[in-house]
Amino acid sequence: MLKFILILFGLILLSLFLHSSICLAVDCNHTDTSFNCVTYVDNYDGDTITVDIPNVHPFFGHNAHVRVYGVDTPEMTSTERCGKTAALKARNRVRELLTKAKRIDLTKLATEKYGRILAVVTADGVDIGSLLLSEKLAYEYHGDTKKKIDWCKFQK
Repeated sequence: MLKFILILFGLILLSLFLHSSICLAVDCNHTDTSFNCVTYVDNYDGDTITVDIPNVHPFFGHNAHVRVYGVDTPEMTSTERCGKTAALKARNRVRELLTKAKRIDLTKLATEKYGRILAVVTADGVDIGSLLLSEKLAYEYHGDTKKKIDWCKFQK
């Protein structure tokens, strides 16, 4: 009887594991407008990240460069003290969020002028671009001429 109960319990656990794995896999399927469950690799600054996209040919999906939609962050090459400080803050904030994230999705996919993927990037459901705007680590940008920003004044 005990052997039967242990076998039954084992089958129930296996069934639950397989069901949760299938649910996770379905939830992570890509669509025409999204890459789901990507893996964070690195980020150069606050608005440019590198990811691995699962279930996509490595030529396209390995170390894919992504531009965060709707924002521009200070340049890492800035020679101004406030610009450089703001660039480091933005880069480190994005790195912190993406490193800790259990799930990263790219939605509203497009290609930007330099050939990178342009996407809304979410980490555990948090829109990275919106967060950068709210924390004054970025300004709104949609591909037009970039503004000359005084980051010392902007962040106050």
